[in-house]
Amino acid sequence: MTRMTVYNQLLYALIVFFLCTTIPIESRHRDRDRKKQREPSSLPSQQHHIIESKAMPINLCSKGRDMKLVCHCSPDNEHEKAQKSECWIFRSDLTLHDLDWTTFHTQSQLQNLGFSVHGTGNLSFIPTDVIQSLKFLEKLTIEYAQIHEIFGFAFGNFTRIRNITLSRNQIRTVNAYAFANHIELQELSLASNEIIEIDPFAFINLPALKRLNLAENQISTIQEDTFEHLDRLSVLNLSFNLIDYITREIFKGLGNLWNLSLHHNKLIVIEDDLFIELFSLRDLDLSHNLIERISERAFNGLGSLGRLNLENNRLRSLEVATFSTVPMLTHLNLMRNSLETITVSTIQPLMNNLVNHTSMLLMKENKLICDCRLGWVYDLRNRTKSFQLKYSMEEVECIMNTKNHRKGVRVSVNVDDSTRKKYSDDDPNYYEDERMDDKNMSNLLLIKANDLPCPKQYIQQFAHPSNQYIGFDLSHWIRSSSPKLQNSLQLNLILVSFLIHAFARTFGCIQ
Repeated sequence: MTRMTVYNQLLYALIVFFLCTTIPIESRHRDRDRKKQREPSSLPSQQHHIIESKAMPINLCSKGRDMKLVCHCSPDNEHEKAQKSECWIFRSDLTLHDLDWTTFHTQSQLQNLGFSVHGTGNLSFIPTDVIQSLKFLEKLTIEYAQIHEIFGFAFGNFTRIRNITLSRNQIRTVNAYAFANHIELQELSLASNEIIEIDPFAFINLPALKRLNLAENQISTIQEDTFEHLDRLSVLNLSFNLIDYITREIFKGLGNLWNLSLHHNKLIVIEDDLFIELFSLRDLDLSHNLIERISERAFNGLGSLGRLNLENNRLRSLEVATFSTVPMLTHLNLMRNSLETITVSTIQPLMNNLVNHTSMLLMKENKLICDCRLGWVYDLRNRTKSFQLKYSMEEVECIMNTKNHRKGVRVSVNVDDSTRKKYSDDDPNYYEDERMDDKNMSNLLLIKANDLPCPKQYIQQFAHPSNQYIGFDLSHWIRSSSPKLQNSLQLNLILVSFLIHAFARTFGCIQ
């Protein structure tokens, strides 16, 4: 056999071998492909559903669906985008990355959104992505959640939100930049939480903020400059906290503030110039604290202040110039303190305001002593045009000094018939022979002004009328004085008139 023939035979054998091995393999692959085409594939199907859910998520406002939050929308119309949505959370397994949050993409026109946690529900975070995605959102409310801490930019960045209310969420800490850069935010409420600390940079770049409510928390200290950048703030509520000390630096930058509530705190002393930065302030509430002393210049700078509430503190006395820097004050509440007296020198700067028909001065439930230092009350009661103030003055009670009473100081009830009738009609326990109770308390205006005791140290200053009684005319003093004093005043007037006439004639003023 030639060499060529051998080669040809080997070549034919290789070709036959190749054909025998490849054709069955190819056939098996074709059968497998045909089988795959006949059987459904789970992976492509899952991918399809995810894409479909992203493209067409469940409508936030649809009813009868099984979700972890239930929302009621307004208007309630499937063919119209909702503007308001109130959502209730009843389950505890709603996480930050839960697919239920994607339903908010179906209502991109929402302007008002509220979350309320009920029953076993739980919400421990701020849904930042949802808030940021709602470009038209103006009002956000979250309540009854368990959000212990608010982190920086928790509500997105540069949104259109104008009102944020976060009441009753157990918030304890407000971190830096928590509310930063909401340039249209006007009202922010963090009331009724457990806030202990507020970072001084929490309220950065809020140029439109007008109302800030931090009431009913556990704030004991406010760091300086916390409110420095809130130059348009008009109302600040810090009531029902544990604040025991404040400095003027806390109020730096609040030149447009007109209402400040600090009632129900632990303040003890009000120092000089404390509110000097608040030159626009009109209403200041310091009631229900532990205030024992108010410095003479405590209210410096409050030239616009119209209302001051000092009710239910521990004041025993007031400095003479306490109210000298508040010329616009018309409403003053001094009730439920331990004041022993309020002299005409202290009240003098307000006299012209208090005769106005809209004024109010509350003094009852103190420890006022019945003596001549309260003589100004009688005239104020008669001259004021405010019916409320008249009634308030008629409620003032004082303690009759028993030592003076034993020495023969008479407690008289010789008041005018209209006053007697008013008290006898209104008070079933009224008796004409006024009897002091066990605490020696007497209604001030049921004692004749001339019968008020006047200890020696006060006789020269308070026993006779003086120019300290702003708004008082001389004729009234003559009518309300004792006969001897009336005669003395009349003689003095005649003498002064004679001297003036003689002086005028001497210098040729009268022909």
